Amino acid sequence: MDVEGPRSVGTAPAAAAGPTVPAGPPVDDDVLCFRDGDGAARRFVLRGSAGRLLLGRSSRCDLALTWDDEVSRAHAVLERVGEDWLLADDGLSRNGTHVNGERLSGGRRLRHEDRLRLGGTVLTYRRASPAETEATAVGGGTVKISEAQRLVLRALCGPLLEGAVVPATNREIAQRLQLAEDTVKEHLKELFRRFRLDDARPNEKRQRLATRARDLGLM
Repeated sequence: MDVEGPRSVGTAPAAAAGPTVPAGPPVDDDVLCFRDGDGAARRFVLRGSAGRLLLGRSSRCDLALTWDDEVSRAHAVLERVGEDWLLADDGLSRNGTHVNGERLSGGRRLRHEDRLRLGGTVLTYRRASPAETEATAVGGGTVKISEAQRLVLRALCGPLLEGAVVPATNREIAQRLQLAEDTVKEHLKELFRRFRLDDARPNEKRQRLATRARDLGLM
């Protein structure tokens, strides 16, 4: 199995609040995203497995959360069922396993962005993203946007949902999605084109794009 990011072993305690990894760009494989005992963002790639993965504190586990003393040595099992992953505890752990705040009883099929809590560690399950989303009506026509572009749109509109009058800046979007600002600019440039805003005045493009995204329910 593949773990991306610096390898972390040792006894650094996990934060009780269960810090999570913010939403990022779409992924090519099903992954579990989390922070290790040093607070570094990590991704555990689920591809290439035999179909059954053991999660726990023991170094012998497929995903070893060695820094978290609240995690049992053998805590939970992930099993592939067709194209999905089934999470089960079945009494393995002493503190239980939680999904989206609910204690797991038996098995549960994971959905995109489900939050798993094992001990003091929170892991976010993210499914591989399709190349493009379904067409969305725009001005009587249709436009296709990638999942990456949809994430940029949501980040752009984020401040509006919190009562602000202007959408997010490129820097704010980049920080939110952990992307380079140049990448954000390229996504926005393509979104302006796809949403037929190329001819809009520069100081109006972002606001009009955010308004259109909100009206189409893309936020």
